[in-house]
Amino acid sequence: MTYDVIIPTFNHGSFIREAIESARSQTVAPRSIIVVDDGSTDFTKEAVKSLSMIEYLWQPNSGLSSARNAGLDLASAEMVVFLDADDRLSPTFAEHCLRTLARSNESYSYSSVQFFGNDERFIPAPPFSLDILKHQNFISSTSMIDRKLASQIRFDTSFQTWADWEFFMHAASRGFLGAPSADAVFFYRKHQTPISMFDRTSRDPTALLSAKAEIQRKHPSMYRFRERLETNSRLQAASIRRRLTRVQQ
Repeated sequence: MTYDVIIPTFNHGSFIREAIESARSQTVAPRSIIVVDDGSTDFTKEAVKSLSMIEYLWQPNSGLSSARNAGLDLASAEMVVFLDADDRLSPTFAEHCLRTLARSNESYSYSSVQFFGNDERFIPAPPFSLDILKHQNFISSTSMIDRKLASQIRFDTSFQTWADWEFFMHAASRGFLGAPSADAVFFYRKHQTPISMFDRTSRDPTALLSAKAEIQRKHPSMYRFRERLETNSRLQAASIRRRLTRVQQ
């Protein structure tokens, strides 16, 4: 099986060469490495152009989901791997994911996560559970995804955060499920100062509940009415607490 690596980027000129080299260093080489530059204003273009054999696309700043979708439009291999420009893949990432997909016949394979930078936690890839995925996302966008899935589903550009969660729930609603590849590892860079929208909002209960409510609204067949009602009630309570906190400050 062949695969492409899609690297969306915005102002990550300082890190993108590391991401690209980690994709180039795979024990099973990618068919192509596609960099989608989402309107960077730093030296990202120069950093990428200094490397050979890279497909480079520049687009006006439209957000991470739009950049990922643009990469999907360019990809033509049987599988795709998304890699954020400040992260890295372990050398055997693709090898293990391909092996998992061949063995499981599922539509995507997700990996273990090794934090680096301002955090050194290791999170092994958990068993797949749709019941858990319905309520919290445990799957990174840095997964290997079958083109059959990617040809039917795109990242929702209305989600500023948690778009990967919505993507995998959308996939589940179409019958596309995942399998863990515990020996595959991707390295997630934790910055001392949060620079991504996800890092800034991941600990915000209101943002999380808002995303969950929107996912439930988009995919109601995946949730019981009581689950949707509970999420909306918790979101209202969290919003009230946030307003009260602001008033008291």
